[in-house]
Amino acid sequence: MSPGQHERPATEPDAPPVSESVGAAFARVVAPIALYGLDLAVHLVAVIADAHPLTAVTQGLLMPLLVAVVLGASHRPLARVTRWALLALALSWLGDVLPGIVGGDPDTRFLLMVGPFLLAQAAYVTAFWPDRRRVRVATVAVYAAALGALIVVCAPHAGTMLAPVLVYGATLTTMAVLSTGLGRVAALGGAVFFASDSLIALGHFAGHPAGTAGSVAVMATYAVGQALLAAGVLRRASDPERPSRARPSAPGTYRGAMPTTLPASHADLLDRPLFAHLATIRPDGSPQSSVMWFAWDGELLRFTHTSTRQKFKNLEHEPRVALSIADPDDQYRFLEIRGTVVSITPDDAEASFYHSLQVRYDSVYPIRDADVRVVVAVRPERFVAVAGGGVVASGALAG
Repeated sequence: MSPGQHERPATEPDAPPVSESVGAAFARVVAPIALYGLDLAVHLVAVIADAHPLTAVTQGLLMPLLVAVVLGASHRPLARVTRWALLALALSWLGDVLPGIVGGDPDTRFLLMVGPFLLAQAAYVTAFWPDRRRVRVATVAVYAAALGALIVVCAPHAGTMLAPVLVYGATLTTMAVLSTGLGRVAALGGAVFFASDSLIALGHFAGHPAGTAGSVAVMATYAVGQALLAAGVLRRASDPERPSRARPSAPGTYRGAMPTTLPASHADLLDRPLFAHLATIRPDGSPQSSVMWFAWDGELLRFTHTSTRQKFKNLEHEPRVALSIADPDDQYRFLEIRGTVVSITPDDAEASFYHSLQVRYDSVYPIRDADVRVVVAVRPERFVAVAGGGVVASGALAG
């Protein structure tokens, strides 16, 4: 059966907790952050003192402590970007400990480190990909030039490892470029991480930096870069930036001129084949909500329905409607739209519009009610964009 045939109560995500004890907050967030900083400091001192057993232990603790920070600072359910970032941190931990566990010659240990970190960079790329439209062309050019310079220096010494190094370099660069889409904090983290891995490549293939100074520089930039990426991910998950990169003064407010178009930050919810919860009013004044397929052309939302169902009668009685579209990857991110039905027109004999929705939602089947199919067009008039449990934009739309 097609969406819209069954009524389904609309659901909204639970609001994140608004308060907790100081002790609980300290144990959940502050303590892991302090332990992460302490572990890094002890690790760097151990590197300088050449205390190998201690360096191995403290390095192995870095990523688990950072995972504890991210989990402690995140609301449930975890946002998509947070889940992928946690996977990246777990894979980074594997890259930290695997060479020491397996051992081998320097090249083998290097590949045992690069393998898990390649997967970690891929996880970060997946986490940051939805914000790719915020990346600037100049950023791509700068990182491409940096990667090119690194290849020029390292390639003559890479030998048989040139291919994996090139793959890793391209993935690392992609991660650093995409991190800029999350904001300044994540962008800085991506840059520092890029610098850290560049130092590793230069040290391994070109011999500079070498020794204790090189090891300290690599680990310091690595730990700081990962921490900044984690902070950027938490910021993106809890309070994403609006297209203007300005923050709301307070939840539920919008600073600046009233918007005239739907926010670009939530445009993907209209472009993707997601389900809309469409609310209408019955002639007796009671509400009705249905899960619906829809199409968006930048001006109107269009739905398919039949002239024999209750919702058709509702729309004839009261053309004002409301709908919400939730991000299935992050239930704390959704778009509410209120508008008015501007037309209800019969679909053609083949129900072409209905078929186009079937294709959009990848669910094509014979249409047996084409003779009563109608196309409902709704013009949005107001919207509320929510992310991280708070309103990030709202207002009236230009008519």
